[in-house]
Amino acid sequence: MWKKIMSIFKKITYNIKHNKKDKPILNKYEEDEFQEATECYICGKEFEENNKVREHDHLSGKYRGAACQSCNTKEDANNLYGWSMSKKLPTKDFKWEEDPDYYKKVPKGRGCLIKCDLKYTDKCKKKTIKYPLVPEKTRPKKEELSNYQLNLLGNKPLESDWLAKYINFNTEQRTKSKSDFEKDLWKLMNNSFYGKTLEDIRGRSEIKLLTDREEVKKYIKKPNFKDSTIFNDNFVAIENNVTSVKFNKPIYLGQAILDYSKQLMYDFYYNVVNKLWKKNELIASDTDSIFLNIKTEDIYEDMKK
Repeated sequence: MWKKIMSIFKKITYNIKHNKKDKPILNKYEEDEFQEATECYICGKEFEENNKVREHDHLSGKYRGAACQSCNTKEDANNLYGWSMSKKLPTKDFKWEEDPDYYKKVPKGRGCLIKCDLKYTDKCKKKTIKYPLVPEKTRPKKEELSNYQLNLLGNKPLESDWLAKYINFNTEQRTKSKSDFEKDLWKLMNNSFYGKTLEDIRGRSEIKLLTDREEVKKYIKKPNFKDSTIFNDNFVAIENNVTSVKFNKPIYLGQAILDYSKQLMYDFYYNVVNKLWKKNELIASDTDSIFLNIKTEDIYEDMKK
């Protein structure tokens, strides 16, 4: 996969090199703001002599702010969820499989959702310390501190790229869009689908808009009453906690889409970024983007190589 990522990366670099807007076009207000800036808008450090640059989008030329030379980069995966949703996704025929030998050669058309214990060796920790694999925010319980290995448990659903046609259509329409509204619309058509697959239905509330005092009293007395908002003497909104939840969201889809997305970002960082700039520092990351501190004379010259 990393070869494909590298080809995409080179294509972006080519666009940066040959784009007519590769230099920022600042209006008077932006230029004044840049000249008066005393600290980097990314890391917050004060500027040293000859260390201030105009941080901007190298495709559109849009100015972002004054930044340290070493902070002047952000890598973003364009349409990451759209890319992930066009892959083969779980569809049906979910089956549990506890035989470890099965996973040595998974049949064609089958995917795997695996729950297992991972052995994270010191060597692996050292190699992936900048961008840790499978991070988890948790406080281990005493009973979890054990030397015993749990059995492997996995699910083996049938897979297909059944969503690819829809995703690719939206992506194609977005590239043809001539306004920001159209671009945002087609992007939302992809991202909102992903969001619905992981929707948390436990956090829902029931809202009643009432104009009758007796009805208001009845709902306030209920044990699941949560809050109320009085708009006027004859109009009240009552918020109640839901008393039952129906789990009808395809969470397995969202999980698979998120895993594809993480795989792409890890491949990009360790097989592209780390090979170009071995002494890079990862400042922060999101699902589809990473902020890097890279000390180099010209980052875009490095990319061209």
